[in-house]
Amino acid sequence: MKVAIIGAGASGLTALRQCMDEGIEAVILEKENYIGGLWRFCEEPGKGGTVYRSTIINTSKELMCFSDFPIPADFAPFIHNTKVVEYFEMYARKFNLYDHIQYNTFVHRIEPANDYDQTGRWDVTTSPCGDPADKTTTTFDGVMICSGHHWDPRMPSFTGMDKFKGRQLHSHEYKDYRGFEDKRVVVVGIGNSAVDLACELSHHNCQVFLSTRRGTWVFSRLGHGGEPVDYVFSRFTNAVIPQWMLESELKKVCSERFDHARFGLKTVHSALAQHPTMSDELPGMDCNSNQQHVV
Repeated sequence: MKVAIIGAGASGLTALRQCMDEGIEAVILEKENYIGGLWRFCEEPGKGGTVYRSTIINTSKELMCFSDFPIPADFAPFIHNTKVVEYFEMYARKFNLYDHIQYNTFVHRIEPANDYDQTGRWDVTTSPCGDPADKTTTTFDGVMICSGHHWDPRMPSFTGMDKFKGRQLHSHEYKDYRGFEDKRVVVVGIGNSAVDLACELSHHNCQVFLSTRRGTWVFSRLGHGGEPVDYVFSRFTNAVIPQWMLESELKKVCSERFDHARFGLKTVHSALAQHPTMSDELPGMDCNSNQQHVV
């Protein structure tokens, strides 16, 4: 059996490892010349992953690691993006994955093969990056799409954007604060990237407006006693504690840090109703800085 795996990020590497364990011939098709996926920071616009220079993971190292390969004990509890890539590289070396990765390969099409009805096989058309005319089609017994859902930025459209003379960019394009010093900046959204960028920019003499259509519950990475919060509120906790009790405790923990209503972040949805916004810095910035405003 021959399998194509699209992307050499976290999902692609683990998919390859499992294929090898099962004796399946597999190859990763990766458009860049390195592994790491969205966690690989690159200075060059349009290259690398979706992280910015300062990105730190929101999941503790014990819960984000692969079950068969723990993150080293001397790594920080919440690791920087460079350490995430270092961990992936250690994983790839440990399980001899590098020999099964085809770099600088752009995937143009994946479509059923001519004999798909009989075999279930797929035709994958690729080319070397930088030479899209040199296309090659290879037939595989299976395809695993491991490119994730963050690789393609979704830019909203607002009335008047075409008339705004300032710089407009998606967080996907953001590298660091340089170029934004002494500017008035509006950050649209209340997700993790929006909050990270707003806090970072406010340290560099920027007047930052964090714009959100509704509030959210803002969680800290740390729980009671300084333990990572995902130790406290884990799958085990979810399984043994009634939902109403867990919901009440989560809201209490968030509210003890700062008054969400006071800073325009009060919300009516439950604490578990959407992807959590994680920030150790936002409450302090809201309370202590005249450089940041939530609108």
